[in-house]
Amino acid sequence: MRPTLLSAIGGTLLGCSEHSPSPKPNPLFQNHVEVHEHTVLPPSYKEIQHRYPSVTEDHYLEWVAHQLQKRPERIPHFLKMRMRYTDDFEKHGKEDYQSPEETVRTSLESDGTMEGDCEDYAILTQRLLSHMGILSQVVYTQAAGEGHAVCIGVEKNTSGKYTVHRFDLDTYERNGRNALPVGAKEEEEGYESLERGLNMAMKQYGQGKLNPYQIPITAKHFGIYNVTNTTVWAFDPELPALAQVTSRDLHIAIPTILTLIATYCAARKRKQKKKTEHIHHREEKRRFLQWLKEYLTTFRLY
Repeated sequence: MRPTLLSAIGGTLLGCSEHSPSPKPNPLFQNHVEVHEHTVLPPSYKEIQHRYPSVTEDHYLEWVAHQLQKRPERIPHFLKMRMRYTDDFEKHGKEDYQSPEETVRTSLESDGTMEGDCEDYAILTQRLLSHMGILSQVVYTQAAGEGHAVCIGVEKNTSGKYTVHRFDLDTYERNGRNALPVGAKEEEEGYESLERGLNMAMKQYGQGKLNPYQIPITAKHFGIYNVTNTTVWAFDPELPALAQVTSRDLHIAIPTILTLIATYCAARKRKQKKKTEHIHHREEKRRFLQWLKEYLTTFRLY
């Protein structure tokens, strides 16, 4: 279940990430399963399952991220060799959003190759980036009048600039380029503004500048993936828990906050009124005693 606004804020304070790793030890790490350094490409989940039946889908993805040496630019090659594009309507007769675990399991029903369409590629990439420690979102866009999903990952480099990774199926761009130019240093790459980096990453989809307060993303709600809205801050690697805050949370949080503010103002107003009434009562009492003193003095009774 996805955290609510309050737990997301708590996650920010505690430094929680979007995806929590499996609590069970990963058998692939326990058995020191490694891919030859010159091979780079990890075997399919079907092969791994045959050798290690206790390995879960997330164990596999965590291990794949490790085998790719936590380098995001290697993800597209892995997907190109281990996954093929399959249209939802051809396979299921309707649009279907697969979780990373479901996408990995499709390899068991074939020759070991995973299957899925654009959002399944993007959601799987998001999980791999999560295991690499990179914050990412699955951005939904309208390309040529049709819905399309890409994965956008953001890091902050040593110079304080934003490095933006864009994954579209099995293609990859880093800061608008397919690869770093010869001789360029990583810390010199990146964008001063997070918003500018996102706009450049989405520029080719012909939708102009993104609305920083309403960016459509594919997110998981109560176990179901669907399209919702988030803000530009959901992409900030220094505020990962804000990735959990979407329009549904705001619809609940804003009325709640407004109610709390109204309650506070009403309580303060009552307190102020009570204080004013107390002062007024004291003033009336003082005036009465003053009048009584003058009255008694007049008749020499005081």
